[in-house]
This record gives sequence, C-alpha cells and structure tokens, in this order.
Amino acid sequence: MSENALRVIGLTRKYRRNSGIFDVTFDVECGEIVGIFGESLSGKTTLLRIIAGLCEADSGQASVMGYDARREHVAAVSKLGTVIEEPTFYEYMTARQNMNVIARICRDVDEYRIDEVLENMGLSLCADDKVCDFSPAMRMKLAIGLAFLTNPRIVLLDEPFKALSDTDREILKHTVLEMNEEFGTTFLITSRELTDFDGLCDKVGVMEKGRITAFDIPENITEMELREGERLFEESIGIRMSGGTEEDEADE
Repeated sequence: MSENALRVIGLTRKYRRNSGIFDVTFDVECGEIVGIFGESLSGKTTLLRIIAGLCEADSGQASVMGYDARREHVAAVSKLGTVIEEPTFYEYMTARQNMNVIARICRDVDEYRIDEVLENMGLSLCADDKVCDFSPAMRMKLAIGLAFLTNPRIVLLDEPFKALSDTDREILKHTVLEMNEEFGTTFLITSRELTDFDGLCDKVGVMEKGRITAFDIPENITEMELREGERLFEESIGIRMSGGTEEDEADE
C-alpha cells in the first residue's frame, strides 16, 4: 500500500451564511498529482489553507507526510511548497533577490538551482527587474518558482493557471510533470477550469458548496461533468419550449 502524502479526514470550517467546507475527506498518495476542480467560493482555498496550517478547522484532521497540520505545524510545513491566494514578495527587490532570501533561509539552495528555476518559469530575462514592475502573470510565475525552489516533497498550488497565457500554462504543466518524474514531488492543484488538468492529474476531485462531490480519475470526472452539462442544457431547452418559467405564468 502506498504512503499517504496528504490525508484529509472530515475537515469542516464554517463561515457566515453557511459557507466554508464540510466533512471533506480524501487521500493523496506520495507521487500523485491531484486536482481539485470547483467554482469560485466552492471552498478550494479554505481547504488548502487548512492543509498548510494557515487557518484551523472547526473539526476533522489534515496531515502532511504523517504530521498533523495543526499540532505538528513546523514539521508539516517543512514538507510543503505553497502558492495560496495572492502571493507576497519583497516588492522593491528583484526576482533573483527574492529567491536569494529564501535560499539563505533554507541554506541548502545554491545559485545553480535559482538559475534553473528562473529559466524553467520563463523569468531569466527579467530576473534582475524589480517585482513591483511585474505583470500579474510574471508575479504568479515567480510565486510558483519560489514554491519549487527547495524541491519540497509536496506542493500546494491554488489556481496557478488563472493569470497565465496558454503558453505559460503548458510550461507550468511541463514543469510539474518534470518535478513529479524526477523528484517524486506530490502536487495538489486547484482550478476553476477542468481543462487545466488535461494530461496532468492522476485524480481529480470536484468541490461544490464546500463539499467533495466526486473524486476519481480524470476521464470519469470529465464524463460526469459532460453528462451534468447535457442535463442542464436539456432543462434550459425544456423551459424555453414550455413558454417560460412559473414566474412568467404567474404574471399572466
């Protein structure tokens, strides 16, 4: 049986107006690339924040390589590279200087690795430009590069594709697959677009209103979403052919 890189059991975190996440349970095995697909406010970011120890669950448990994300926070975080919500940088430092800061803290990152990450993320030509002048796409690529810098065991990426061009999306996919193959890196990646996971993920979870409603191989998830789309389309056609909604009939 494969070792679990991530284990999520019954995670619940409630916010106002009945939002949050509710009884979320799934495992991610070491070396897997797993996607979480969901609309805005479906709970994806809250899920990643709890796993990364950035907020606490009301109930349930999240563990990283066997370490409890809350009670053993330091040990758990040491296994993670993360990009969650809006990334923050030293704005008036260059991209390279931002990476040097992380390299000094970690003490096991050399200059060659910094150059390698900058090249892989397509930032070599602007490595010595100040981050405050970066576009949203360049900022996202730098944030992802910083998450990759130390070759962490597990990487959490919260909607990393949303600010990227089609070309940069393919570069990111290639880099993820390369790290996964070369280092066995485990990934948990969220997105609002199911197509972002094409040719990338081993498994995909569907998150709706704070709950995991499906967790399966990508082919099965895609088929399920297509059937749901067809059902909604047929319902909309039926409403139009019937001459309107119940509200319209009431107005008459």
